[in-house]
Amino acid sequence: MKILAASLGICLLSIIASACSSQAPYIASTYQRTVTTVVEIDTDVPSQVWVADRNIGTTPISFPFSYQEDVNNVVRTANYWETNPGTAAALSVLSFGFYVPFSLIPAEPTTETRPTQKYVGNKLTLRLIAEGHEPLDHVFECTGEPKIVLRLSLARKEREKK
Repeated sequence: MKILAASLGICLLSIIASACSSQAPYIASTYQRTVTTVVEIDTDVPSQVWVADRNIGTTPISFPFSYQEDVNNVVRTANYWETNPGTAAALSVLSFGFYVPFSLIPAEPTTETRPTQKYVGNKLTLRLIAEGHEPLDHVFECTGEPKIVLRLSLARKEREKK
């Protein structure tokens, strides 16, 4: 009877301790980090490429474009069974199960960064100019991809009738 009562007490203590250890992750902070996307542009005719009223070169061209991404710093408190299960199991066996309730108490916070898929300053406006062709304005948004390849065609200018 004493063994059953001791076992029941240990089980009850384990349940209480495990209830204390289940903490939901929470957002500790949000910050912005710089993301760079390489933009590669090619056209059917050699064209001057303008970005923000600045000539950056002639097609084909490749250039980096940097913008900001919001990132959440997520913290979760983990117990010893989650972070060091081998050590926790060994100590529990060596202590005849006495260590089990103590190893379920939250001990080590774990931190991870999670992108929010929210971007700032990620819209890019291009203007392509080629002799004998209509200027082409092209607007697009970057969303964290490492590289964007654009293949654009410019329309020929119609000759004016006299």
